[in-house]
Amino acid sequence: MSDMEVAVHAGLSASILSSAVGGLLDRIGQEMAAEEHLMQSVVYPERESHQAAHRRLALDLADAAAVSLEGGVSLQPLLSTVRRWIVDHAESMDEALAEWTTAGSRSSLASAGVKPSRARR
Repeated sequence: MSDMEVAVHAGLSASILSSAVGGLLDRIGQEMAAEEHLMQSVVYPERESHQAAHRRLALDLADAAAVSLEGGVSLQPLLSTVRRWIVDHAESMDEALAEWTTAGSRSSLASAGVKPSRARR
C-alpha cells in the first residue's frame, strides 16, 4: 500500500496531503529566500553557486512533489529529496555559509574595537 493510500485510509484526503506538501514546499522556499538575503547582506563570495543549488533543489522538489501527489504514488520521492537536501546541502553549503557569516561577524566586531563577551556562568 502506498503512502497516499495509507493517508486516504487514515482519513486524510488527497487535498489535505496536497496542502501539506504545498506548505512544506512553501516553507523550504522561505528558508532559501532568507538564506539568499543573508548571503547578499554579508557579501558571501559563494552566493551565486549557493543560489544555483537552491534553484536546482526547488526544481527537484517540485518534480518529486508532483510524482508523490499522483494518485496512489508513494510520498517517498519527495521525502527522499528533502532528506538528501538536508544531508548534502545543509551540512555542506549551509555550514560554509554559517562559517563565513560567523567569521565575518567576528572580523567586523574586531575592526570596530568590540571585544568578544565572555560566557556567563
